[in-house]
Amino acid sequence: MSKTQTTKLLIADSFKRLADKGSLDKISVGKIMEAAGLNRQTFYYHFQDKQELICWIFDTDLAKLVDKRQDGSLLDDVIEHLYDEKSFYRAALALDGQNSLRDHLFTLFQKRLREEVLVLTKDQPLDEAAVREISLFFAHGLTGSIVQWSQTGMDYKKVACAQANAPCLKILLVFTVRYVKVKGDQKSSSKTPVSKNLLSPVPVSRN
Repeated sequence: MSKTQTTKLLIADSFKRLADKGSLDKISVGKIMEAAGLNRQTFYYHFQDKQELICWIFDTDLAKLVDKRQDGSLLDDVIEHLYDEKSFYRAALALDGQNSLRDHLFTLFQKRLREEVLVLTKDQPLDEAAVREISLFFAHGLTGSIVQWSQTGMDYKKVACAQANAPCLKILLVFTVRYVKVKGDQKSSSKTPVSKNLLSPVPVSRN
């Protein structure tokens, strides 16, 4: 293990030990580095701020879980990881602002969803604007659901429910991609204006 990685792990461990005893928003960089036995400037050599440290902790621990499972189920892995450290992550998800864990989760989901959409449309590619809109739409939904779950206590029953219904998300994503393809075809073949929002309902004729 490199010296940089060792230092980051020491800082992270000190931060989590302090978090067990008090509120995250009241833990200063100075307190973290004092607990780690390092000078304050060393923190900024490795992390931009406390929020980035939280995201690094999340990524590092999640990577271990993903490497162990190797089944590609990112949502399951995220939910399981957050629940296993729910005291720490409930507090982390309550923090807002630049580099927040909320924003980090959103970016993580949006990137994976974009990859999923590209795989689903490899034979009939969508334009980049459509791919982006679909991935952003689902990323907002997933991130919002996790934040709400955190705010209501991270109940384990909801963990089991989310894991059981995870396949439904893939089905919905597939349906949305097909839906957007149809709408895109209608737009290109029709002379009448079509809504710019690719996820808005397609008009259904009633006889």
